[in-house]
Amino acid sequence: MNQPSKYRIALAGSYYSIISDEPEELVSNAVAFIEKIVHDMRAKNPHVDTHKALALAALHSALELVKIQQQRHVTSTTIVAMTDFVTAQLMTLSQ
Repeated sequence: MNQPSKYRIALAGSYYSIISDEPEELVSNAVAFIEKIVHDMRAKNPHVDTHKALALAALHSALELVKIQQQRHVTSTTIVAMTDFVTAQLMTLSQ
């Protein structure tokens, strides 16, 4: 775990100071991810206000995270099942 650092970030034209133990590059990438969602949203609907755009960007990000977590769980379950299958086959062959 890294030492917490203070960062100054800009989201949708407002500046925020945050403290995070994540590396600066990761924080910058996360900010860029949110900024892109807000930019794309405003390109489609220029009348969406900043607060709503950031809330929708947070929801979009959370949905993406949940999908990735679900995919990781399925992948882990599949790997365990395949490992068990291969182990059983190897045990059968060695008898």
